[in-house]
Amino acid sequence: LAKFCKEGSCDQLTSENLERECMTKHVAVFEGTTENWNLDLVDGLSMDVVYLGRDPRAIVADLLTDSLITEEEVQVFATQLCSRIGSFRTHLSSSHNIFQVVEYEKLASSPLATLSQLYHALLDTTTTPDLALDKTAKSELYQSVSGWRNTLSQIAADAISEECGSVIVKS
Repeated sequence: LAKFCKEGSCDQLTSENLERECMTKHVAVFEGTTENWNLDLVDGLSMDVVYLGRDPRAIVADLLTDSLITEEEVQVFATQLCSRIGSFRTHLSSSHNIFQVVEYEKLASSPLATLSQLYHALLDTTTTPDLALDKTAKSELYQSVSGWRNTLSQIAADAISEECGSVIVKS
């Protein structure tokens, strides 16, 4: 991953570049949400899988911001979303694949440490990624982690927390 960010800019870190690099290490890149994944097919491939989890409140806040759901749909959507997340996490424990679960919030708040752990787990290397993040990039990462607090109404945040309490990772 880091070889695309050596200049401090991750403009070239596209899913195509990431996929090409990962394929040289026999690691596949799946995009999208878990409801689009055929878990039996993933299991049949016998590969390492990195699952990037995200706080459901942040997911819902992004969808509200992009007008993909309305305030009235938050609770129903949160119930469906968290059910899928819970089912996927249950599947992790029964799969014969090696799943690395990385929480987006941890990755965004400690990118170097998190990627170093991931490199070690997947690629069996102690190489440390070279991430030169400037102040703007760090600010954007922080905002991506905590921005939902300013976007969601208290009622929506409480509804999501209640529906998703079992899948929200406590920090």
